[in-house]
Amino acid sequence: MRTDLFIFLLVGAVAIFYLLVMASGRSGSGRDFYTSSASPSPLACGMASAADWLCAATFLGLFGLFSVNPLDSQLILTGWLAGLVLMGLWVAPAQFHSGHLCLSGYLGAGYNSRLVRHLALLIVVLISTLLLALQLRGMSLIFSRHLQLSSQAGIMISMLLLLFYVVLGSMKAMTQVQMLQYCVLFCALMVPSIYLAAEFDERFGVLFSSSFYSGSGFDFQVSLDNLRQQLGFTPHASSRDTMDIVLLLVSLMAGVAVLPHLLLRYQSVKKTADISYSTVWMLVFLGLIYSSMPLIASMGELRLIKAVNGESNEGTAYSRMPDWFYGWEQNKRLAWYDHTQDGKVQYAAGQPFEGLVPLYSGETGLSGEPLMLNPAAGVYEPLLQRFPSELYVAEELHLFLIPEVSAMPVWVIGILSVGIVAAILSSASILMVSAAHSAANQLLSRRLTQQAELKLARFVAVIMLLLAGVLALLLPGSLIELMNWIIALAAAALFTPTLLLIFMPGLHPYAVFAGMLTGFSSYLAYTLWFELSWALPGLAALPLSLSPEAFGACALVLNLGVTLLLAVFFKSTASHVRQ
Repeated sequence: MRTDLFIFLLVGAVAIFYLLVMASGRSGSGRDFYTSSASPSPLACGMASAADWLCAATFLGLFGLFSVNPLDSQLILTGWLAGLVLMGLWVAPAQFHSGHLCLSGYLGAGYNSRLVRHLALLIVVLISTLLLALQLRGMSLIFSRHLQLSSQAGIMISMLLLLFYVVLGSMKAMTQVQMLQYCVLFCALMVPSIYLAAEFDERFGVLFSSSFYSGSGFDFQVSLDNLRQQLGFTPHASSRDTMDIVLLLVSLMAGVAVLPHLLLRYQSVKKTADISYSTVWMLVFLGLIYSSMPLIASMGELRLIKAVNGESNEGTAYSRMPDWFYGWEQNKRLAWYDHTQDGKVQYAAGQPFEGLVPLYSGETGLSGEPLMLNPAAGVYEPLLQRFPSELYVAEELHLFLIPEVSAMPVWVIGILSVGIVAAILSSASILMVSAAHSAANQLLSRRLTQQAELKLARFVAVIMLLLAGVLALLLPGSLIELMNWIIALAAAALFTPTLLLIFMPGLHPYAVFAGMLTGFSSYLAYTLWFELSWALPGLAALPLSLSPEAFGACALVLNLGVTLLLAVFFKSTASHVRQ
């Protein structure tokens, strides 16, 4: 418990330091709460934007996906970065010229329609609340693990910490803190990476090398590929077909380009040219993180496989597993089911249980492990792997496991935890600010004083935080999967009206409203049906085999088609009336 207490105290001390910096820049007006009146430099804005982007899913989730499926990770990262470029080139400058701080206000004013404004507001608040729920889930991992609490208690502690951010926060203070948080995050990732590089006799500079993508250069990468093939994994193959990949890239690119909390950051710059420079700096800072991630993930995955399966690659007795295994098992982010009935923990390809998450009966097995209610059949192909999949490791757990599996010093674990908290706090704070402005300023605060508007915005942020806490407990699936679904929702509903407002202004607002509603409802219907078809065997399967995140591009096209078709209809109707 001394180790856990040290880590918790270190995380708490850094969080208090962040809060003090936030308090030093407290806002005195509503606009100071939403934007930084000091007009930060492009470098500062770019670093803060990078910190805004690096959240539980885009940092923890992507790292975990790099550990188990490098090719899919590269595809997702390509779509994300393309969307950030699109945002900096087109969307953010257009919104900046309009003078509106939030996307819903920009769309409502551009189409001169309260219907469009209110529907866009609903979608913006929904997206921000869902993203905030992911941050609460990511932060709860640290608190529940090191305080030995349940996930529910970890989420409550995370909500309490974010509540102080709402009370003390403003965009000016957040810009200062988020620059600091990016530096902390970068150092937190590099410290365990240096330990790993030394363990594999590699230079520090090799972490940023591109030879990982060319498949040459490192003996340990070859060793990892051979080891994973023995366990049934396919290291250099994607689980998606070509159509799904193309639509996924379009969906992610379009959705990231209209994420409302990232657009709000650009409204603090002095002139339009600063948006382009800020985007370049943001990509530079993100490149420093993401270029090192594949290699670090590979080294960590090799250590994890050897720690679980042993040097002989046959498994390790459950009773002889290290303390970190039991700690994360109690946290329910790691689960084991003994399919072979030999008392050994064996890590291989496949899923050890049925459904999205492991369910427990409350009883213990022969080795003292928690018994699952939904174990898989344990079927495997002996020609492809040595044993069935018995171990479940949540994707967001892989980065946390690196220092513990490698037996690094306690202070390294503490620094990594601090960096992860920094990334999540940065994203969560800007999410609450953007949603608070969208709701308070657009709907209720037109006749209020600046101080009253500020209080109302903070009240809206608190309500949003409570809703996000409930969603964090209910949402199934991994962080990166949920993140991509949310991005696809933004693409389905918001990208088409934003793009048309830039290149085809003057469309009839009813056509735009109908298109947004079509994209929004079709995407939600497909995603719900996709999930329920797995959970309910009697439900008819979908005619399309696309993943929900890829279907976002199809919903985008539906949105565009309905909008343009109705725009022609309303235009012809108006011409007929004039005649």
